[in-house]
Amino acid sequence: MNKPKAKFPSEDHLIEFIAWSLNIPVSRINPHTDLVDDLYLDQIDRDLLIAALENRFGIYLSSEEVDRIDTVRDASQSLQRHAA
Repeated sequence: MNKPKAKFPSEDHLIEFIAWSLNIPVSRINPHTDLVDDLYLDQIDRDLLIAALENRFGIYLSSEEVDRIDTVRDASQSLQRHAA
């Protein structure tokens, strides 16, 4: 009997990693948090955060995929597509 695949990385893992990376409280981040508007990241900091997420979870995203990431949920969905 096959078990369903668990979501990896989960949004909770992403939120914890983002909070740790940016040294901000987890309570400031939710799936709808915009990386630029809500976390005040400029383009370079956003790209560095996404690169850190790729490194942390062992996943590579194309530049087109990175450009489509605006929120924590966008990042989660992109990383989950590659983790499968």
